Amino acid sequence: MAPTTRSQSAKMKKPASNILQPSKVNKRSRPRTRVASRKPTKSKNLNGSQQISRLKPPRGRTYPLKHLENGLVSMETTPDYLVETIQKNATDSPLLRLPAEIRNTIFRYAVGGNKIRIRRAVVYRTSKKWRENSNLLWHGRADHLDDRRFKDQGTAFHLPEVCRQIYAETATLGYATNIFILPYTQGLHQYFDEHRSNGRQLLDTICL
Repeated sequence: MAPTTRSQSAKMKKPASNILQPSKVNKRSRPRTRVASRKPTKSKNLNGSQQISRLKPPRGRTYPLKHLENGLVSMETTPDYLVETIQKNATDSPLLRLPAEIRNTIFRYAVGGNKIRIRRAVVYRTSKKWRENSNLLWHGRADHLDDRRFKDQGTAFHLPEVCRQIYAETATLGYATNIFILPYTQGLHQYFDEHRSNGRQLLDTICL
């Protein structure tokens, strides 16, 4: 038997590195995996002050609203199904249990100090879902009156909708602590036509 040379033995032995190398797989043949997006889940460990719920009147009973001469809703009588909740809010809420002077200062900082430009209402065709989700009220805030540059900023005009006590304390605060800018006199007449009873009493400062 003929002896093998060193070059022939090297060809016969496979390098150890080839054994550990992964096999080549076509990238197109690999199955694609989809990563499911995480949806925000509501935390179940919420205390009573963090749970948001709107109380509904008992079935079959009606509670008519009484409006005052200035157009506001009367707070003289409280529906019986709201008495317990109102008393609990007054004692448990960190905001409502503050002294009235401090609450009024907080409400003024949250609502007032803006220059609100009233524009003409334009009706667009929008979907029902968009109308249901658009619960925020937006006004144009004029930061530079000289060059008429405006930027949209959310306002706190929905603050009175939180509860009855906040409504009683802030229903007219947004009109008395802001400056309303009307670029045309037609908007002023339209506002007073729609708010004949309390239009002149609510507004404190108007800029034309």
